[in-house]
Amino acid sequence: MLVTNDQPSIEEAKRGLLEGKSFTGVVTWPRKHYARMSIGEIVDKIEALTYEEDPFVYPIRYIRPD
Repeated sequence: MLVTNDQPSIEEAKRGLLEGKSFTGVVTWPRKHYARMSIGEIVDKIEALTYEEDPFVYPIRYIRPD
């Protein structure tokens, strides 16, 4: 799993999906939300994914502030 808000990394993941490549998953958030989310909130959002039955049905997950 990759955790990033680096736009080139996200675009690479999207290209990989279009090319049929498989990968564990990417967790990301829009850069505009970066200043609105503390590190603790980001960690909490990622931790919440671990409680889902299959958090990466779609391999790119976007987290957002509450």
